[in-house]
Amino acid sequence: MNYWSGMFRFPPMASPLDILLGKADCTLEKLLNEEDFISEIRRNNDLMDFCVEPENIQRYLKYTTYDITPTDDPVLFEKYHAICISIFTDEPSHIIDVIGTNEELVEYLFEAIRSNNEKRMSAGGLVLNCVIQVGNAVVYDLFTKDETMLNTLMARLDITGFLDSIFQIMKLDDIGKEGCIDWLCNKGFIPKLITTLMGTQSLDIISNISSFIRNVVMWKVSNDNSHIFRFITLLNSNEILPKFVQSMFESQDDLYVEHCFIIVSNILACSTILTYTNPDELPGIFKALLPHISHFDEVFRTRKSGGVLNNLVYIVLSLVLSGFKQIYDKLARENVLNVMMEVFYMNHSCTILRQTIKMTFLTVVNGNAMNVKLKLLDGGKLLKTFVEMDKKAVEEKKEKNLGPDYWLIAARLMRSVLQSVEDKGEEDDFYTAIIGDKEFVDYVNTVVVPRDDETSECFNKQNTAHEDSEQSDDSQNFDDDGFDNIDEDFDDEEQDVDDEIVRNDDDEEDDDENDDNEDVDDEIKNVEDKDDDDDIVKDVAKEGDVKQ
Repeated sequence: MNYWSGMFRFPPMASPLDILLGKADCTLEKLLNEEDFISEIRRNNDLMDFCVEPENIQRYLKYTTYDITPTDDPVLFEKYHAICISIFTDEPSHIIDVIGTNEELVEYLFEAIRSNNEKRMSAGGLVLNCVIQVGNAVVYDLFTKDETMLNTLMARLDITGFLDSIFQIMKLDDIGKEGCIDWLCNKGFIPKLITTLMGTQSLDIISNISSFIRNVVMWKVSNDNSHIFRFITLLNSNEILPKFVQSMFESQDDLYVEHCFIIVSNILACSTILTYTNPDELPGIFKALLPHISHFDEVFRTRKSGGVLNNLVYIVLSLVLSGFKQIYDKLARENVLNVMMEVFYMNHSCTILRQTIKMTFLTVVNGNAMNVKLKLLDGGKLLKTFVEMDKKAVEEKKEKNLGPDYWLIAARLMRSVLQSVEDKGEEDDFYTAIIGDKEFVDYVNTVVVPRDDETSECFNKQNTAHEDSEQSDDSQNFDDDGFDNIDEDFDDEEQDVDDEIVRNDDDEEDDDENDDNEDVDDEIKNVEDKDDDDDIVKDVAKEGDVKQ
């Protein structure tokens, strides 16, 4: 049955695939040749039943994993590989239920992963990723029995799908199969993962590991009761963390440093005081990072990569949101926040970086860590910098008709920092530092606020006499009086139409009357002409008689 038959309850209509399935000579290859195969394999039960038959599902997986033997036709694999693998990428078909519960097929996928053909390995990893969480799946049991499978995956982290499969195994803890995370970590998964990251220059490996950590963190954040937090805890307690953090500050590879900063900021994000409630015991990632906070200002000043700087600001943001007093004291002693604001005004084109700094700035200003807030102001120097740079931006706008990139964002920061103390009304040290700077307060109230609140008058002009003369001929007599008395206007127009109709009817009657009068006159004239003709005839007759 096709889509429209079901949608509008039309009588069932057989699709080309249904017709093929009804023939005795139907084969998998003939079905794959049909253009609707990819869409119907997800909803056509007859098609799915045919494909999951033992012989057909085996050949389907051969095409999917590109398992070419000497007796196979390579042309068929080139033709059908993309079609077969596509159903495992987005909205997998129900045929994965059959694969995940069949030991022979799962072993076949393991064989593909253990092969030396990268195309086969990648396809096998993709299919494995889809079938791991199938109900009653046998994947995990077979995976844990085969000691070589984890090492095989860890040896080729550059292949897409391998780390995703490990992530799916970790998620099994959340659906009742407890112990999966502990089993992985007991096999040395965490040190192997970090060691591989530290010792590689492969972009694929670095990106895959970074994405894996991000997926773990996102799953934990979106599922408060998830067992995946067990992995975060084991990661925070692993002794390899300090070496990893040190390596990213020593490396000169911007790509490596950028992704390492992403990984660290993600781990920090789910290791705050809200999760680790003991304020006197820092999680492992904070302990590893604490000695290197003093190196942040050097990174801000020497690195030119926007990605490196932006992700370092995210680390600063995570530190500000940590909730740990030891971290706040360290930030208050170092120049991290002050150098960060210097980067904000630097001559670069990374608007995203300025937006991230803005987010971090507002988090500090609206937070409760007084020593960090005062450090951000830097004894009032930041407020003076705000005013000076805004004045420069105004001059640049006058000269070039275009303000600098930082201008609008800085104006928001100026208004926000003043509003933060005015709204709270708490006369603490931060309040005194802001309100006590009369130049800053006056400048914000007299220049920044009115400028930001300005609205264009272009669309609010009223009709005037001199404007009427500038209008086009088509609109000179147009009077836009709104919709007041619109019913009366319609009544007047209707009355005018009725009067016009009456006048037209009268004119038609007059015309008819005139026509009738003209007809009568013509008739009289005809009669008179006829009488004249008769007289002439008589006269002629008389004249004839006389002649006779």
